Amino acid sequence: MQTPDLLSWLRDRVANPALWRFGDETLNVDDVLAWADSAKAWRDAFEGKVVAIAGGSNRFFMLAMVLLDGAADAILPLPDGLPEYAINEFARKAGIRDLVCEVKNGRFLSAGFSSTHLLPDLLPIPNHAERPASATNSSATRATRWLIPTSGTTGTPKLVPHTLQTLTRTTKRDFSRGAALRWGLLYDMTRFAGLQVFLQALAGGSLLLIPPANTLSEQVSFLICNGCNALSATPTMWRKFLMIPGMEKLPFSHVTLGGEIADNHILTSLRAKFPDATVRHIYASTEAGVGFAVSDGKAGFPSSFLKEPPSGLSLMVRELDGMLLIQPAGENPSHYIDESIRIQDENGWIDTGDLVSLVGDRVQFLGRASGAINVGGAKVHPGEIEACLRALPWVADAMVRAKRNPFCGNVVEAIIITTPGRPMNLTDDVCAGLARDHCRGSLEPFKVPAIVHVWDSLPTTSTGKLIRE
Repeated sequence: MQTPDLLSWLRDRVANPALWRFGDETLNVDDVLAWADSAKAWRDAFEGKVVAIAGGSNRFFMLAMVLLDGAADAILPLPDGLPEYAINEFARKAGIRDLVCEVKNGRFLSAGFSSTHLLPDLLPIPNHAERPASATNSSATRATRWLIPTSGTTGTPKLVPHTLQTLTRTTKRDFSRGAALRWGLLYDMTRFAGLQVFLQALAGGSLLLIPPANTLSEQVSFLICNGCNALSATPTMWRKFLMIPGMEKLPFSHVTLGGEIADNHILTSLRAKFPDATVRHIYASTEAGVGFAVSDGKAGFPSSFLKEPPSGLSLMVRELDGMLLIQPAGENPSHYIDESIRIQDENGWIDTGDLVSLVGDRVQFLGRASGAINVGGAKVHPGEIEACLRALPWVADAMVRAKRNPFCGNVVEAIIITTPGRPMNLTDDVCAGLARDHCRGSLEPFKVPAIVHVWDSLPTTSTGKLIRE
């Protein structure tokens, strides 16, 4: 049975006292518990309130959530870079008046927050300090709602009201196994994927490694120096990693992919690079939480999942349009914070927005319904073309998007990233021509990219997903 709040999780944690590592700083469990005890009056002041957390580092977000969970009625971690209108809309819909921040920032005051509060200082505390008695006998806690913004790229994101229970439905709480893991955190802590890594490491008794926000090569160096052996990232981020020299030095036992379609090419590449690791891709969403994991080395998921729900999660493919519907097991949010907008239908099913196709004994992901490109009345799914382009040995990654055209509405535009050290004769123009020729031999004519660019890198969001706009 889940314990009521994050402080309770810390009090329960007996294995691996090292908790989080930021650069040269390591925080231990007893450090944080002693600090939380000294900040008890500050925490109690937020009893029953709805609070936003914004404008800080990963360290700040982690400490703020540990302190506020179980005291506040609801907490909203605000992603960095949100436009003011979105912040104002969140504050209005959630009824937020209090903001907790690392440093005072005037732009938040204009968004409707009446009070701003700084987190109490984490004073230097000797490692492995004796736990104060009051830290082990806290007052009763509440089931704080965690208001998690969706990762939509158009319009104002919606807020999904989770609880610690719904966020950790599939979290493994095995201290004996978790103590051996050193999880790396590359996701944005204010997003669902980042919170999942944070909570898994905290619940499982693992050390969480937080690289500095520098270049990807510097982040990998930090992970190597600190013996990271478990990492979760999007397929796009993993493709970038595979191009970094020295990545094979990481002693991975757990390689996890999520957030985008994991095709056979990336799964095969990761198994070859890290033969001792379990490679799995996870299907999850902000609305439904963590759905299921696939670790058989193949893209998509077994069709048997449609009849035998994995971990109690029911799956269904809507015959009308091939949309994947899911029905989580147990408690799950039924509405967004705006009660007029449902997440689940009247029968408890969630429309994922993901299109799938049954191919033999496998259900393959085609892509987001909203991401399909209309080319002269025919629907084109970018993922199919991207997978075709990645099959070329000198293509490290590819992205496909729509390009407006006055004659057929849209044409397909492709952007490719070539592998390091490509042959001198493979100029950008030659690569573009070879990529089009390869697609002509593998795809229907309307799917062949009309335009191919060769870039140095692909644009991604803070969560590591491709930006196709």
